Amino acid sequence: MPLNLTLLEDFEANKEKLAILTAAKQITIPWLIVQGDDDVNVPFETAQKLANANPNSRLAKIEGANHVYGASHPYEKETLPAQLLQVCEKSLMFLNEALVK
Repeated sequence: MPLNLTLLEDFEANKEKLAILTAAKQITIPWLIVQGDDDVNVPFETAQKLANANPNSRLAKIEGANHVYGASHPYEKETLPAQLLQVCEKSLMFLNEALVK
């Protein structure tokens, strides 16, 4: 897939503005970061850095989970993989707690 060079040039010209840690520091509401600790695409340490950048964040580690939490495409089973179910449960708990506050 060809990339337009202007995308890279725009990123280079706006590195600080587009830096994810910079953006994370600016979030003013509670937010949940869910990350598998066996993700080869995004290391767990990246999620830890995001969480450390902002006290409004909460980090939920999914043990043994890869980038897609045990799912695949096309997903043809009737039930969610156990790790993806954990993502749903942790997300619902977070949202329920946020509603109570």
